[in-house]
Parts: sequence; C-alpha cells; structure tokens
Amino acid sequence: MIEYIKGNLTDLTPTYAVIEAAGVGYAINIALPTYSALVGKENSETKLFVTEIIREDTHDLFGFFTRGERELFLMLMTVSGIGANTARMIMSAYSASEIRQIIATGNARALSQVKGLGPKTAQRIIVDLKDKVLKIDLGSEASQGSLEDAASGYSLEVNGKETKAKHPCFLCSWYRRKALFDVAQELGCNKIALGHHKDDLIETLLMNLIFQGSVSTIPPLLQMEKMPLQMIRPLCLIEEKDIATYAEMSRYEKQLKLCPLEKVSSRAQVKGLLSQLEELNPNVRDSIWGAMENIKVDYLPKKV
Repeated sequence: MIEYIKGNLTDLTPTYAVIEAAGVGYAINIALPTYSALVGKENSETKLFVTEIIREDTHDLFGFFTRGERELFLMLMTVSGIGANTARMIMSAYSASEIRQIIATGNARALSQVKGLGPKTAQRIIVDLKDKVLKIDLGSEASQGSLEDAASGYSLEVNGKETKAKHPCFLCSWYRRKALFDVAQELGCNKIALGHHKDDLIETLLMNLIFQGSVSTIPPLLQMEKMPLQMIRPLCLIEEKDIATYAEMSRYEKQLKLCPLEKVSSRAQVKGLLSQLEELNPNVRDSIWGAMENIKVDYLPKKV
C-alpha cells in the first residue's frame, strides 16, 4: 500500500496531477479542491496522500492534500452505489468540511445536486455515514477550496496575453472552443454551428445582468475578428424542452457528461432562479426574451 507520493509536480489539470518521484511519473486523479491547493506549485516539490483502486482492467491512484480528505473519500466509497469517480465528484462539488457538515445535518438536497446522485442515493449516504463522518479529523491544512475558486490564480495565454482564469468553467470553455477553431481551420471551414437554444440565451442574459452588470447575451451570429470564421447558432429560437422532445422521439443517445460542476455552476443556479420566477409568472421566459427587443434607453440612467 502506498501512503503518499512526494516529488516534483510536473503536470497539473483540474482532474489529475503528475508527480515525478525517483524518475517515475505518477498520474494521480484529484478532486477540484486538491487542484486548487496545488495551483502555483508546478515544478516544485509536492506531497499527496494517495489511495489505490485496483481492478482487473485498471490501476488508478487518487490523491489528496490531507489524510482527512482521503479518509472521507474512502468513507464515501463504503456506501452502496458510490464508486471512486462518484466519490471524487462529491469531493469536487464541495470542500471536505462542507461535505462533513452536509452529511451530519442530513442535507440530502445539497448532496443530490451532485451529478450522478439522485435523492435516494443522497439519502443512503446520510443514513450510512451520519454517525461516522464527524469522527474524521480534517486537520487545519485541508484544501478548503470550492468549485468557485478552483481555478483562481490559474493562468493561460489568450491572444498572446496571459490572463487569470476566474473559474474552471472558463478554462473548459476556452480550450473546447480553441479545439473547435483549430479543427475548423484545418478542414477549411468558414462557419461553426453551435447548439445553443433559446433558454441558453435567456439564462446568459440573466447571468450577465447578475454577475457581470451588463445587458448582453449569446449572439446568434458572430464574425470572428482574427480568423475567417463565423459562429452561428441555428437553434437559438427553439426552446430546450422542444429539442429534448425531438431528441427522445428520434432516439438520440444522450451524451454522458462527467463534469462535476454541471449542477452547481452559475448557469445551474440561474436555471433554478428561472424556475422560481415561473411560479410568479408562468410566461417569464417570454417576458425576458421580449425585453431584449424592448430596451427603452431614455428611461435608463446615463453616465455623467
């Protein structure tokens, strides 16, 4: 059994770290709080407590900043239906101290927000671990970073300039989009069609209002400035539920998403907010959509 690995941190992503020790590079699966604790420590000596998951077809290492986090991870895996990947998603959705508090207080609703966990599984975790979880000593050095700051301090180059990533979603979006651009140019394409729907545009408008202080959303047509490419969104007038119905009727296979942020991101929060607003006004989505075409500039404050 390996207790910990100590060596030079040669590679770091939100899902794994590579530590070189005695000439061997160990690829270690990590959760987002551990990633947050390691940001800025690349090419320096790092120590992770590890546990091994060995099966017939795989031999995986999972790393943690403290022994307490590792103990919590192993405890989660004692619950029926919780494997290593699901346990890591839980530990990516919340810090170790938050998970301990959620389980100890019986907050099944918070647990069920984690991708892959339904209400029944969340309740099972609470029943099995409620009396055990408070015995875990997380220590004072626990990596308490949450999803919101997991990418804080992480930098990447955008248009030749280094910029700080504010959120792991920014990193993911940037690299996915960059990959699309590279392939499109290699194939000689002049347009990229994206699948954003009407609800995406409404949610983005609210997100920009709430978090950015701006009135803007995703443009249906966008000409890229530095490359001969147009971004088009042909589904932008179609509601999400209609697309889901058509996909089901056509028996399209649903894409498996492994992102632990899917249910706890700002967009997920805005989706929840829209559902609450619909209780006040069932037509609130139509109202918000219409507001984008009905901006009365004369009735808005002006800069002095």
